[in-house]
Amino acid sequence: MSRTGKFIFSLFFIIMLGLLLPPITTAQQAKTYREAIAKGNELLKQKKYIDSKAYFQMALRYKVGDTYATQKIKEIVRQLKAGESREETYYNVIDNADNYYDKDMLEMALKSYRKALTIIPNDSYALGRIKEIHRQQTVERDRLIAYNQYLKTGDSLLSQNLFNAAIGTFGKAQNLFPNKPMASDKLVLARQMQHDFMNRKKQSQKEIETAGRYLLIKNYADALRHYELADSLVPGNPMVVKRINRLKPEAKTQMAYNKIANEADRLYIAKSYMAAREKYQEAQKLRPESNYPAEMISKVDQQLAGQRKNLEQNYHSAVALADSLFRIREMENARAEYNLALNLKPNESYPKQQLSAIKAYFVRQQQLLQSDYKAVIHSADSLLNKNAFPAAREKYELALKTRPKDPYPKQKLTEIAKKLSAIAKQKELDAQYQTLIADAKKLQAAGQFNLAINKFRQAQELKGADAFSASQIVKINHLLAQMQKQKERDANFAKQIVLGQRLLQQKQLEEAKKAFANALAIKPDETLPMQRIRVIDSLIQQKIRQAQVEKEYQAAVRQGKQLYDQKQYENALVSFKKAHGLKSEDAYSGKMIQSIETTLATIARAKALQQAYTESNAEADRLLKEQKYELSRAQYKNSLTIKPDESYPKKQIADINTILVRLAKEKDQRYAASLSKADNLYNSRKYQEAVKLYVEAASIKPGEPYPGEQIAACKTFIAQIVAEQTQKYKQAVKEADKLYAAKVFDKAIKAYKKAEKAKPDETYPAEMIKKITDYIQKNAIVDLLKQKTLIKAAETKILPFKVLPIDVRKSNYVYVKARNVDGKSFRIIFTYGRDKTKNGGFVVQVPPGKTNQDFIIRVGVQYKWFSDDNNWLGIYPENNPVEISLVRISKSD
Repeated sequence: MSRTGKFIFSLFFIIMLGLLLPPITTAQQAKTYREAIAKGNELLKQKKYIDSKAYFQMALRYKVGDTYATQKIKEIVRQLKAGESREETYYNVIDNADNYYDKDMLEMALKSYRKALTIIPNDSYALGRIKEIHRQQTVERDRLIAYNQYLKTGDSLLSQNLFNAAIGTFGKAQNLFPNKPMASDKLVLARQMQHDFMNRKKQSQKEIETAGRYLLIKNYADALRHYELADSLVPGNPMVVKRINRLKPEAKTQMAYNKIANEADRLYIAKSYMAAREKYQEAQKLRPESNYPAEMISKVDQQLAGQRKNLEQNYHSAVALADSLFRIREMENARAEYNLALNLKPNESYPKQQLSAIKAYFVRQQQLLQSDYKAVIHSADSLLNKNAFPAAREKYELALKTRPKDPYPKQKLTEIAKKLSAIAKQKELDAQYQTLIADAKKLQAAGQFNLAINKFRQAQELKGADAFSASQIVKINHLLAQMQKQKERDANFAKQIVLGQRLLQQKQLEEAKKAFANALAIKPDETLPMQRIRVIDSLIQQKIRQAQVEKEYQAAVRQGKQLYDQKQYENALVSFKKAHGLKSEDAYSGKMIQSIETTLATIARAKALQQAYTESNAEADRLLKEQKYELSRAQYKNSLTIKPDESYPKKQIADINTILVRLAKEKDQRYAASLSKADNLYNSRKYQEAVKLYVEAASIKPGEPYPGEQIAACKTFIAQIVAEQTQKYKQAVKEADKLYAAKVFDKAIKAYKKAEKAKPDETYPAEMIKKITDYIQKNAIVDLLKQKTLIKAAETKILPFKVLPIDVRKSNYVYVKARNVDGKSFRIIFTYGRDKTKNGGFVVQVPPGKTNQDFIIRVGVQYKWFSDDNNWLGIYPENNPVEISLVRISKSD
């Protein structure tokens, strides 16, 4: 709302409030009618109109309908309305003054501000503006002179279409006073004019090229039209002006020629050959160089020659047509047909008589025109007075044909031409004005407000006092002020956001949060500050959690060191793994885990070596007890390969050698028996057991080649089997490791068990299965069952739980510890759902045997698990009872 609008609204509100509300405060102090009248008059003299009116209204309460009080109230209302008018006049003057000030028309602005002071003396705004103008005129006089000179020079350059120089000059003015809008506006205007000029120049060049093409084919009229269009777009081109001056007479002749030739063509088509011949001859006189009239005259002569072949018929047809035209006073065409008839029959008198009658008709018409000359002039003058210019021009031209030497029609025709030219010019100005207004509206709609203001100002300059353009400029300036406020608000908002982002990057979380809170206060509807505040709150919580993790990590490392020093390696490994789990990127805990695992592996290898040595001796002792001396001796030798320094195997070998010497006589029989058993085992693909008996046979008869050959064959088959098992093992481990890395733990466990089956002596699969089980236990969310519970066959056990957070459901596992009570293989069907609705489930196959089994099921991949708010899990063992000791829901990272 403008200042004037705000004032009018405020004043209207005060007046209506005074009219409608009863008197309050001071009026309540008047106890009588006389006192109320006296108070009202006193306040009226002080020009306190509202308070005065309140007392007069109080007087009316004492004397209803009192004439004096009523008259005073009317007088006060008139004063208030007069004040309203005075304020409105003041603000109109101030608006004009501000407009002059913004245009740097300081003298005009000074004059208007002084005028405003005559309406409202001592107004602070007008006084402040006058003071500022005086300051500029004194302190900044030199700069102002230079500024105004730059503007004047720029305007001059702009009028000469020297746009780049004008832009540079306006730029210098702008540098002197960046806050003054005039130079900026002129810069925008100059660039717009340059853009328009370049467009006009391109269009002018196109018109010149088009005109040149018409000139090549000697179409002078169209060439002239396009050259004139080019000149209207960019006036003053010497080449264009020269071409226009040269082409005007030729184009005039050509247009006259075209008019006559077209009329001749029309007559030729109408078979008025003699009239057409006359027109073609007339055209030929105008442009002797043109072949077309001569060619058409030849065609007319051919047509006439053809008509002479049917002389009588053609003659009568021509006479009949001529008579018809004569009757309707088409004398020119009738004369042509009579001439055709006379051409066909030169000795006929009737055509001659009719031609004489036509001549007499034209003489009479000329005489009538001469006699009616004054009436024609009077009619033309009347039409001219009514501004019917085309009709008046026709009358004056008719009068001029009648009296070619009379100057009056010529003068009037010149006057009409000037008026028509003025009308055309005014129409052009109106069209330019409408174009400027349309362009301004488009720019305004497109948000190009400065350009729009320039267009509206151009429209004002074109039309003088233009209320519409002035109102639009005021409207745009108001909008620009609002936009400036919004811009400042946006800048403050952006400043706080940038500050918050920088502080956030510097990890100054509390300070960053304050900056984003400030931004939110500036723009409460913006979502970004609240999002950042939530992030910061999350980071603060994360920082707290990290501190807790660091505390737990240091405790786990200290405990691990103590246990390691006490050589409690397994317990130390658990502590360091806990530390590594808390800080997976920590190198120290990883290094300690590797060192402890290496130590444990060394201890394990030593234990395994001792166990292998003990088992080998036990096997050798058993064979010796069974009197399988050669096998027993070979087994003792195997014990020596494990522990070469041990004396017990050596002593036993010596005892066996003594026995074998004694039993040498039985060698052949024992050799044959060993080979027979070994061959049977070999044929049954039991190569490990066969090797033992072949070794026994070889020990009975070392010189026999057959046992050695069979041992080699057995070892080849054993190597193939071992290679196949190793390949299966590696493939299973590779697949399991991939699944482990992807945190698909249920399938990873199956793959590790497959590897364990391929190579039972390998410890890695069992270690990884334990690692997964430990991980699942560590990442527990909720335990549904924690004590041993027997579930009967074909009965369902429902385990309720609270709805899980949606962000962990996709990574959920169900971990179950179960024991097969009967030892038979069977299935357990697990189901889940919400309340009374079943949403899904999964099946677990329990292997035979009564050992405890761990089952890990990745339930998070099931859509119904993570999409619905499930709150129970059901267990249904088929055909066999099962003992469940743990049901836990866990998650992976």
